[in-house]
Amino acid sequence: DANTNVNAQEGIHAPVINVTGDERGTRLGSSFTLWHDVTGEAGIAEAAGAFASGQFEKPTHSGSTGLQPGAFWTRFELRNDGPDAREVRLEYIDHQLIKLRAFERPSPPMPATREVPEFDQLVDLSLFERFEDRPVPHHRFVIPVRLAPGESAEIFVQYESHEMGFVFPELRIWSPKQLTATQSKELLAISLIVGGLLVMAFIAFGGGLATGSVFFHVYGVHALASVAVWFTVFGYTHQFLITEGFHWRYMSMTGAFSIFTGMMFAREFLRTADKLPRMDTLLLFQMFNSVFLFFAALLELKTLAIVSITLALLLYPSVSVAGFLRWLQGAREASYFTVAWSFLVLGLFLQALRDMGLVEHNLINYYWPAVASYGEMAVIMFAMGIRIRDLREEKVAAERARADQLRESKALLEEQVAERTRELVAAKTAAEIEA
Repeated sequence: DANTNVNAQEGIHAPVINVTGDERGTRLGSSFTLWHDVTGEAGIAEAAGAFASGQFEKPTHSGSTGLQPGAFWTRFELRNDGPDAREVRLEYIDHQLIKLRAFERPSPPMPATREVPEFDQLVDLSLFERFEDRPVPHHRFVIPVRLAPGESAEIFVQYESHEMGFVFPELRIWSPKQLTATQSKELLAISLIVGGLLVMAFIAFGGGLATGSVFFHVYGVHALASVAVWFTVFGYTHQFLITEGFHWRYMSMTGAFSIFTGMMFAREFLRTADKLPRMDTLLLFQMFNSVFLFFAALLELKTLAIVSITLALLLYPSVSVAGFLRWLQGAREASYFTVAWSFLVLGLFLQALRDMGLVEHNLINYYWPAVASYGEMAVIMFAMGIRIRDLREEKVAAERARADQLRESKALLEEQVAERTRELVAAKTAAEIEA
């Protein structure tokens, strides 16, 4: 079949992807065959040999491979049936990948009995390299492919997570124009989120200076930590700030800082040390885990860092439980805190399940944590306003009660003075009569 590639040994059929010039981000997973290189040392010759010998298989789902060592390879075909040359962009769908390499052979695959010809390397992308060296200036890895009229291309892509990590062996296909337009929209969205978080941080610091409340300052630091983590995680720190010498550990280190400040704020806002001592112990453990994550990332112990951050994401719901318990104790502001934090927790929990391969990758669970973080901060700021209002009402009530007490004390004192004066006058009169 001219439109179908067949792996003769395994009987695996992968449809050829026809390039139209108006691609809008269609995912290519259904056109892939996948191979796990456990050692992570295979090159293109070994990958092509593995395909020829039937070691490539159809992916079972379009999500993460889970925490596994080595590298993964996908193989697919592109074809340009049009009369003009066409360019496409193959975009990796996630931000966690350390290295991506792609190879092209602009001819039909050779029979397994013949020597595998040389492939042309399309890209060799890495988080450790300068951002300006990327052939397509995008915050995620992008492979540019150009096809002449009537040309077919066999593509092999290697996904490497560096030692052990999560890999999403999936690509989206775009026309250059559509990719640029979508990238601009993403940048606008993340700019609005980051800008909003910065504004809330400044308001929080101002509120802390005005009221002297510690949790305002902690909230401000947590907002700045959220700015750092989302800007870094989605690749914009590498694109705009640390364009040279970027490292995967920056993502884990900013994540650790965000978790640490989040736990600090939750403990201060909910007063768990006094009101919920058992839950407070769990929050303290999460603070300790975030410190462990920070140093594991700093020392480049990637496996430990991944385990630590996955544990942190899975334990995040405990903060919602603490908020709910404080709500039951009568703290009104805890109700808003619980709703806001639960929305964020659900996104982070889905992200952890997505990373482990238990939930498929999609646009919603990819951006949910960042959007939920923004919503959580906004709602919690509203809850802090309620907290301040309640404190002010308590202060006014206390001042009113003290004023009433002072009035009662004054009246009682005046009565006691009058009574004592009468007693003194009577005693004086009696003494004069006796004299």
